[in-house]
Amino acid sequence: MYYWFGYKLHLVIDAIYELPIAFTLTPANEADTLQMKPLLKKAGADKEKTKPEAVISDKGYDSQDNNKFIYAECKSRFRCTSSPYGYVLKLPIAENVRRHPPVPRESLKWQRLYKMRTAVERVNSRVKDLLGLNKITIRGIAKVTVRAALSLLIMLATGVSMAKEHNYAELRSLVT
Repeated sequence: MYYWFGYKLHLVIDAIYELPIAFTLTPANEADTLQMKPLLKKAGADKEKTKPEAVISDKGYDSQDNNKFIYAECKSRFRCTSSPYGYVLKLPIAENVRRHPPVPRESLKWQRLYKMRTAVERVNSRVKDLLGLNKITIRGIAKVTVRAALSLLIMLATGVSMAKEHNYAELRSLVT
């Protein structure tokens, strides 16, 4: 048997600039999949002005409910029509939205977006290693949440500083 102690930091980041947009901290034994919808809402993904082009997540967040939240409408470029290939089965997208993502998996756009998934890992590495979340010596979810928030604020402040200096090449870095 394994027991997990500690906390999980759930992040929404901008994959281009590798900066945090929203976060939540949970006990390590809570399921990831339950955190996605509230976290995306916190990031403004449910609003038209701040809706992301794509959501790339770890498989721990994969669920039918989360997919329905992300793919609220069908954006498929293909329609079910009669074709020279024979019978085309029309399946309601609402039954299984995972089969009909807005960006088809065989497309070049999907490949480009999929490569961006490592941005989250780089942000996690910076927060854990450079900003010290890997070696927390405090206890209690409220204290750890404050510590995580301060670390992410440092990351954002560094990004703002780099942007003000028009040093966009270093925007992702915490050190120069």
